[in-house]
Amino acid sequence: MDIRKLRMFHEVYVTGSVTKAAERVCVSQAAASKTLSGFEQEIGYKLFSRKGGRLSPTDEAYYLYEEVVELLQSINRLETSIKEAKSYRPGRLRIGSTIGPSYSFLPKIIAEFMTKNPDVKASLHQLGCTAIREGVGTGHYQIGLVDRAGPSPRYDSSSVDLPCYCAVPSTYPAAKLSLLSPSDLDGVPWATLSTENETYKSLKKAYAKRKSRFNPVVEVHSTPNALQFVALGTGVALIDSLSKSFFLDISLFQNIKIIPFEPKIFEPIEIITSNLKPISGIAEQFHTALVTQLETLAR
Repeated sequence: MDIRKLRMFHEVYVTGSVTKAAERVCVSQAAASKTLSGFEQEIGYKLFSRKGGRLSPTDEAYYLYEEVVELLQSINRLETSIKEAKSYRPGRLRIGSTIGPSYSFLPKIIAEFMTKNPDVKASLHQLGCTAIREGVGTGHYQIGLVDRAGPSPRYDSSSVDLPCYCAVPSTYPAAKLSLLSPSDLDGVPWATLSTENETYKSLKKAYAKRKSRFNPVVEVHSTPNALQFVALGTGVALIDSLSKSFFLDISLFQNIKIIPFEPKIFEPIEIITSNLKPISGIAEQFHTALVTQLETLAR
């Protein structure tokens, strides 16, 4: 597969225009049109239709887009790694993380670690779990924080279960309670992570056990997304202790009450490390500090 064709598809998808896509990749409009046309001929179907002077993605384009973005991000990371390889030093931390820990938790730990180790340089990249696992498995990242999954021969891992709390709009009657359960939130709308997430499965089981009505109305990608819906009064959400600590510290959502939930539900977070070769002494020290902080939060 020609990477130039994938990049042109991406730019046309984003801009809705061959002309703008050509400008972004620094080629002529004719070359851009030829590249896109060649890609469509190669795969055997149209990717865009013209509507009101703008190119609109077809259903097939919608289906392909996320896969293409993930592949292009991997290629960009590879290109960066090739450039950085010459200046690589053992005193560099390379960390990949999902959105939650990368907001405040990891920056604080990294900053404290670098204060104690002033020669250390660090990079922190916010990515999806698949990209992080791939990056750690290939040695691009020394340490990754991801949602827990099954074991893999490509990396070593340990996990910590973070207790969850319920975030409720302060206008809800349930916001006056000191402990919430499915019975208190019978039929109340929820903003949840995907149905494959462990917290969703645990929440659904808790409702079934209490014979209460579970009412998920919004599926989100991350806890900050869920909290936005809670703040807007759309429903309630579960947040782990890591997110609770961050959002309480910055008082970002003042119209939300965060209340313990019963039965206890945990958000499993997995810390993975490359096993291509032993990680550096600096990375090992940071890994120890990271696990210690997570275990403290879990308690």
